[in-house]
Amino acid sequence: MSRQKKLPVVIVFPPYFRVTWSPFMAPAALVGYLLEHEQPAWSVDLAIRYYRWLARKNGPLDHATKETIWQYAELQKVNDATRQDICILPDILYFLATMHRQRLQAIKDYIVSPNPYVTEDDLLKANLTESSGAHKLNFALCDWSYKDLPDLMNQAMVLNENQFDDPFVAYLESEEKSPLFASILDSLVIGISVTYIDQLLPAIIYARYLKRRPNCPPIVFGGAALTFLLHKKDPFQRLFDSLLKKKIINALVRYEGEEPLLRFSQAIQKEQSLHTVPGIRFLGHNGVIVDTQLQAPLDLDKCPTPVYNKEEIPLYTWQSHPLVLTVQVTRGCYWSKCGFCVYVKQKFPDGKKYTCRSPEHVARDILFLQRAYGVNYFRLATESVPPIWLRSFCEEILRLNIRVKIMTFMRNENANILNADLLLLMKRAGVTQIYFGSESPIERVLNLINKGVNQKNIIDNYYMCNIAGITPVFSWIYDYATLTNDELEESIRFFENHRDAFRRINPSRFRLFSLAPMAGDIEKYPLALKEHSPHNILMETVEGEQRDADFFRKIFPRYIDLNNYFHTIHLRERVENVNFDWHHAKFSFYGALIIKSQYGLNTLEKKDVFFVVVQDSRNFFFDNFPKREPFCFIIEFPIAFEELIELIASRFGNTISFNDFLTGFAKGCLKLNPKFSCEEIEELAVSILRQFVYCGAISHVFGGVYTQFPIEISRHISEKTGIIMTKEADETENILKDYIQYTAKKGLV
Repeated sequence: MSRQKKLPVVIVFPPYFRVTWSPFMAPAALVGYLLEHEQPAWSVDLAIRYYRWLARKNGPLDHATKETIWQYAELQKVNDATRQDICILPDILYFLATMHRQRLQAIKDYIVSPNPYVTEDDLLKANLTESSGAHKLNFALCDWSYKDLPDLMNQAMVLNENQFDDPFVAYLESEEKSPLFASILDSLVIGISVTYIDQLLPAIIYARYLKRRPNCPPIVFGGAALTFLLHKKDPFQRLFDSLLKKKIINALVRYEGEEPLLRFSQAIQKEQSLHTVPGIRFLGHNGVIVDTQLQAPLDLDKCPTPVYNKEEIPLYTWQSHPLVLTVQVTRGCYWSKCGFCVYVKQKFPDGKKYTCRSPEHVARDILFLQRAYGVNYFRLATESVPPIWLRSFCEEILRLNIRVKIMTFMRNENANILNADLLLLMKRAGVTQIYFGSESPIERVLNLINKGVNQKNIIDNYYMCNIAGITPVFSWIYDYATLTNDELEESIRFFENHRDAFRRINPSRFRLFSLAPMAGDIEKYPLALKEHSPHNILMETVEGEQRDADFFRKIFPRYIDLNNYFHTIHLRERVENVNFDWHHAKFSFYGALIIKSQYGLNTLEKKDVFFVVVQDSRNFFFDNFPKREPFCFIIEFPIAFEELIELIASRFGNTISFNDFLTGFAKGCLKLNPKFSCEEIEELAVSILRQFVYCGAISHVFGGVYTQFPIEISRHISEKTGIIMTKEADETENILKDYIQYTAKKGLV
């Protein structure tokens, strides 16, 4: 007997290793497709909900701060800093000479706690290890972890074992009696979207947790990461088959999920056989695993606009971040030739590489979402958008008079293709940032990985983006296998030589997937690989390990200097102006954590000091676009500067005049050495403020210099060369009056 009530399908997005300030598109795209076909549906973003639960007042994040970090008696907070401070505290501990490696390890590595929803059998089958709520995956030879990132969600996992065994399970238990949990259980089907590999363990935990309820509806796993993992028969197919046989999940969707999920829901509603549902893997009645026939890739123009959950919108804007929504442009990549890339294997069965939504449909998606959600910031979902598509898209945006800011992803192209005319058109249409998958500035590496561009193409693209007013971002994989030390030095020198062409460099490690073309053709791509099992989805090169150490020891400080340069050049030029008057200037510091310590940064000798820890939270995507990548700069002050520290602590979010800074600084200097002269103290105060500007600790400089346009110089140029550069206002007004009278006499007006 079929169900009388048409229940909804709920799409759940599990926790992800990074905090996000915008909803993910995959659940919204599925909801939109189901609603278009008259199947009720809605989505739940457990990633943002879990994060908000972690970060609540007196929650796990606060608990971790108070009970785990602050157990070290040599540190005391001075100012009332925010709960986000935990993401920079490990960096402070790292610098302290008193911190032993073992004590650091207890903080930097996340405590492994027992979890009743991931069994040892699961972990063995998948060759995975769990690190509490961080849910990192280790693939034997390559640790797929992100513990080097100063990320809130990861740091929040440093918990006192007595209070929380596993924060994600604790979160689920806290929600068990909520209307949200009841609504999820009162669904026709629960779809869990495993878009990223890091979501696999949370997805398993969540499925097990739900299945303990007798009224749990069917659970379907899907998503790009799951499809990718299914390419490995051992161990991942074995893991998923085990989940199917234990009835933890009822089906797996391979590749695109829209039509399979719709057909699965219809089959459940009508109590029909699942054999007719395309692209799924399920357990047949006889206990045999069944793979149904894959469907042809969808025509993206026949997909509706994504439908986001309006009730969750406030969750993303709780810290004054403007909402960013994503629209679908492509699946796959129009180039599809890079030797390390596996995106195509996530999107399509063998054969097809690329499909695209028309510019007209995407422009109308943006217009609809802007009106429906009141949002003005958009991200184009694409591995790489073709230039010819962008031209049509921008023309359509301008034709519809849509006023938004847009970020997109591209590959570098010849300057004749990605030319000034196209970039200026993109700027007019609202494109303000392009994330380029440039990967390397080294010609040999570009040829090795088959990028299809050369260094000149890359340089041309970045300079023209700047001229057009678009912020380009360089994706830099700094440790390719076979990369030499000389080539690594050449890479950073390339960025330094062209530093005015970049606004952000995004470094990442080279991770070689076993399904990548490089891994399958060692003769074409000569790589020195570690011994590895065919079960592993990631392989690591011998060179890569050493290159990582070289990078952080030699190159990383220069990379930080470059990033500082990108974001402080306008302030540097201001304070270095020969006419800059320090006594008439005011300064604003970025929000910082002030810590009193019994030990300094560079000595084991006990002494009281202050640390001013500046967390730079500037936006790197583009103006007002919420993509934050914080880094820390630590300034140690002797205890003698206590009054100056109190001044800085009391003025965060406001300004400090140079004279007030100088007064507090002078008191500290005179405590250290009463023989300091006024001139020496002022010179030192200027020097330290200048260093604050250079390191990015100061966000704004007010006053201090104003240079009028050099009218006398322009007159001199005019007299000598006949080149007229400007006219004074009153003189310009007289010329206009004379011109009007002249044209009137001639009958021209």
